[in-house]
Parts: sequence; C-alpha cells; structure tokens
Amino acid sequence: ENGRYIQIVQVSDGRVLREIDTGQSFRRFFHRLANIRNRLFVCLNDCIKMWEFTTDGHDPEKPPVTLSCPTREGDHAKAPRRPLELLVHRRRLILLENFCCLLWDIDTLEFV
Repeated sequence: ENGRYIQIVQVSDGRVLREIDTGQSFRRFFHRLANIRNRLFVCLNDCIKMWEFTTDGHDPEKPPVTLSCPTREGDHAKAPRRPLELLVHRRRLILLENFCCLLWDIDTLEFV
C-alpha cells in the first residue's frame, strides 16, 4: 500500500517473477520505471537505482547500482525536484523533471 515494493510480472500468465524492495515508501502506488535488455531503472525519492537481471533470474544478494545525480546550478538549484517521466531512448536513460531533462549512458551509467 505504500509503493515500497515493485513486482516483475510475466504478462502471459500473471505470475510474479520477482519482487524488489526499494527500501523507500512513496505517496503514490507507482514508480517512474524504465527497462532495457536486462536492466530495470527505478526513480526513487532521492536517486535512480538500477537492478540487473540475468536469464536465470535476479540475484537477490546483488545490491542495486545507484546512478550519480548531477547538482543543479543557477535559478533552478533551490527548486524542488519533481520527476515526471523516466524513459530509455536508444543508449540514453532520460529523466524529465519539472525544470530540466537529465541523461545517462545506459552502458556506463555515467551522467552525460
């Protein structure tokens, strides 16, 4: 009920393949999610985390990777961050916020 858990579900039969504990509670019941190949990106309250899955499943002992987030300067530095959309386009992970657009390379996970 608090949006803390993400379930990965097989569409064909509705079976839950994995359940991820994000470690954070949310006011909404959904997250900003994006996926490509075997990577799941989740926009949390304070960062973006990436879980990597193999063909035989997810290793629950392997911690997620936290993507570096840039600091904002100028007029928008003090404005609250409000993520609107998280998506993948070709080789870029894109986070649209209320005042800006941020990009990461999906292979290196470095901020572009």
